[in-house]
Amino acid sequence: MYDLKPMKREDFEFFRVRPFNFPTIRIAQLVALVHKHSTMFSRLIKMDDINSIYHFFSLELDDFWKEHYTFDTVRKKRDRSVSKYLINSLIINVIVPLKFVFMEEKGYPDIERLLYILDQVEIERNAIISKFSEIRTFKKSALSSQALIELKTNYCDHSKCLKCAIGNHILKKEA
Repeated sequence: MYDLKPMKREDFEFFRVRPFNFPTIRIAQLVALVHKHSTMFSRLIKMDDINSIYHFFSLELDDFWKEHYTFDTVRKKRDRSVSKYLINSLIINVIVPLKFVFMEEKGYPDIERLLYILDQVEIERNAIISKFSEIRTFKKSALSSQALIELKTNYCDHSKCLKCAIGNHILKKEA
């Protein structure tokens, strides 16, 4: 019907990936998520509370995956639940943008509601945020980190320091 072709093992990247991020584990987590929430999209669209989103992603994987990273090798039994870090990343990069597009398509984009969700999520940990944190203290939320990434992309990367309040502040300190 859909002309889907099975993927080969070599299509998946295992090299330089931590075992709990192996594609096999992520697929098992996705299967558990779909099994737990048959109406996944509509439920996610309605969620406004960060705790309900975290609860949505609390999954119990099949016992097989508690002892395996791949199909063929048994490992020490471990928890394979979706990490808070991954859930935060999904909220920032998938759920909030998806909600925005859906709301805009329906004609009622509620930006404040989406900003509220981002403000509840912990700040991302990456090189961009680390550099900005050396310069100044910011609110520790994904809303701040997304703003800083946007600043870097649109100002720092294009040498528009004089058009940026933070850039001006840094230049004045150095002068």
